[in-house]
Amino acid sequence: MSKEEVLLAKEIFEKTLELIKITLNGATVMLPNEILAKIADDSDWHRTRIGYSKYKSFVLVTIGKKRWAIALGEKYGQYPAAPYNCDLAVIKITGNNVIKIVQEGLGADYFQNSILFAMAKGSLGFMDGSSVARRLFQIFRQESIGKFVGQGLKKSHEFIDPSTLDYLVTEEIKYKESFIPFLKDKIILVLSEQ
Repeated sequence: MSKEEVLLAKEIFEKTLELIKITLNGATVMLPNEILAKIADDSDWHRTRIGYSKYKSFVLVTIGKKRWAIALGEKYGQYPAAPYNCDLAVIKITGNNVIKIVQEGLGADYFQNSILFAMAKGSLGFMDGSSVARRLFQIFRQESIGKFVGQGLKKSHEFIDPSTLDYLVTEEIKYKESFIPFLKDKIILVLSEQ
């Protein structure tokens, strides 16, 4: 029996988004301009230091009679974004001006429309900002997604990261390839329930 490939969280998100597009006969739409959503801010009275999630495109899909935009965001900007890696955001399309709706939705700060995000060390997180994210979180708790972890976090016990005073991470958490169809199915299920 061959060993299942393990992938970084960002690769899981990318491949899941592509599989959703194929499954639902969706279309990739490039945004006219990249969208930046603030995810972290360490500014004070004399300087500005902001981290963002950057979106370049989205996948437009139809589930039932509802249209959705699903986008992969990547960390961007200054050091406050360093703990983050990427996120999957969803926007319900309720009008005809799809680009404008998506731009406004993706521009919302602090993962407001994100259903799932990955930290730089590979761990996954949810924000309580949307019913979609809350429902996906419930499913993850019920399904025990630990079975999809292919490699745990690896740290060097010889070096300490001066910014966190923790052992230096040498390899982030990686997930089994079988997580991709699971995640695709659960995202489609949750969106179909909305």
